[in-house]
Amino acid sequence: KRLPTWALAVLGVAMAAAGLKLQNMYFDVSLWWPLGFTPPSFASSDYFPLLPNLGFFLLGAVLGRTVYAKKESLLPKVEEKKGILRFNWNLNMLRKLTLALAAVAAGLRFLMYFIAVDEKGLLTPWNWPGVLLAVVIIAAVALVIMGCRQLTQEENPADLIPGWVWGVALAAGIVTMLMTETARVDNLAKIRYWLGWASIPCLLAATFALHLGKRPAFLFHGIVCLFFGLHLVDYYRVWSGEPQLMDYLFQLFGCVGLLLTAYQRTAFDVEAGNYRALRITELLTAFACLVAAADSGQSLFYLAGGMWCLLGLHTPALQEVADDEAA
Repeated sequence: KRLPTWALAVLGVAMAAAGLKLQNMYFDVSLWWPLGFTPPSFASSDYFPLLPNLGFFLLGAVLGRTVYAKKESLLPKVEEKKGILRFNWNLNMLRKLTLALAAVAAGLRFLMYFIAVDEKGLLTPWNWPGVLLAVVIIAAVALVIMGCRQLTQEENPADLIPGWVWGVALAAGIVTMLMTETARVDNLAKIRYWLGWASIPCLLAATFALHLGKRPAFLFHGIVCLFFGLHLVDYYRVWSGEPQLMDYLFQLFGCVGLLLTAYQRTAFDVEAGNYRALRITELLTAFACLVAAADSGQSLFYLAGGMWCLLGLHTPALQEVADDEAA
């Protein structure tokens, strides 16, 4: 705070430039890697050294002191009633948008691995399918958040396929994954494996309780939530050793989303959930899972998980009915 703005700018530019230069250099040292000095054998999927990232941070502070000195947004204000972004958002529209954007993203992902891979099998930087894929991801996140802000708590609209089908499909996806995955003998993998089998009857019990119009016991979705959490931790150990985490990006986000969706549904089972948070989590998780299903060794698991989030039965509908009866 005590440094003048011009000093922060000079320091930020110097650190950013030095860090960008270090990205193409290697050093026979192992203790300086937090600064950006990496040995030839170093590899990481989430490595963000102080150089150049501290420089970027300082440049952001410079922008805050100059461009946003008045602490006011520079973006134009849009009136809700007159703005061009004002739509009659509803759950069915958001579901269709999520499915459409997931299909586009899956196509771009296939295309990216078909035309943007070098002779070593690595993705080339700034390939155009990857850039478009990033745009689609941003659009999906923005549309879901903007649309869910206008949703009111309501029952699931009628679907061509009953909602309980997707709970059964997800249970089948978990069974398929557990039966076909490569065996690993460490303790975490064993706990996750047996918890996966325990989560299947819990998921089926919660699904059919909702189908019958009853509130599931919180342990049903809770055990499913715990399994998704261990699944995330267990598989991230494998994914994090891959220099290009893009290979597993959607699987990673899908696992995180399934964990959060199960958590949100558990919260509703004890009457402590947030409706909009649940819907945002479900839609974004469905997007990630459906794109992951397009190129994954666990396609059935991610496809069923995405549809479970998108169209599966949910407790908020029961709460709405209970509120109407109480009134």
